[in-house]
Amino acid sequence: MPHYVFPSLVGYVAAFAPVLFSFAAATGVPKYPAAFLISYLMVISSTLTHYGNGLGPLLMGTGYVDKATWWKLGFVVTTMSALIYLTLGPIYWRLIGLW
Repeated sequence: MPHYVFPSLVGYVAAFAPVLFSFAAATGVPKYPAAFLISYLMVISSTLTHYGNGLGPLLMGTGYVDKATWWKLGFVVTTMSALIYLTLGPIYWRLIGLW
């Protein structure tokens, strides 16, 4: 995963978003669902692991959240978010006319 190379989520998004959006535009996929999906997938890594965002190491280093708790909650939050976003999201987009 390339997002682990960047020290912040902002740096990762700034580096990869233009590339991914350009690729989506060049392939002719529907623009709104592609933009929403790319945006979602770029930030979902922050919830999964303790080193997936800039704040994670600070919370881990101070002992505020232990690693096992972070991984368990990260898995639950990521799974629930993905299920909701990837099942209800397209239905809602179609309902409001974005797709």
